[in-house]
Amino acid sequence: MDSPHLGAVASLQFQPCSPSPLLLSVGQDSRAKLWAASTSSWTCSSSLQLRGLACTAGSWSSDGTVHGLAFSHLVTLWDTESRLRSTLAVEGATEAVSSLAFGRGPSARLLFAGTQSKVTAWDLLSLAPAWSTGIDLSPHTRSVDGGG
Repeated sequence: MDSPHLGAVASLQFQPCSPSPLLLSVGQDSRAKLWAASTSSWTCSSSLQLRGLACTAGSWSSDGTVHGLAFSHLVTLWDTESRLRSTLAVEGATEAVSSLAFGRGPSARLLFAGTQSKVTAWDLLSLAPAWSTGIDLSPHTRSVDGGG
């Protein structure tokens, strides 16, 4: 059986809409891994990294055909065969992306990325930023440190 990650596991997400879904794990060892279920255990089918950058977040598209991974300030799009399809950068980012989410329903063509001070949405058809907005921290805002 493969070791999940050399460091702590930051998140786990099952691939939606698949009869035998893959499991996406994001570790604090700068890697994301795709896991496939076998008869008695889970086997790592892909180990993904980018330029030695920390992998900070991951998410599946609603149809399960694409997964997004954040490596520091970069957001990458991968297919289920672990082929890198696109790399997007948060404009003017000086901090890591800590949250990724694909849109659902009427927002299904958007990918949202959040840092401590900004949220950016990309249009997945044009791969261009649709909008970006700053986040003003207040005593009522919960901020989570993604660091170890």
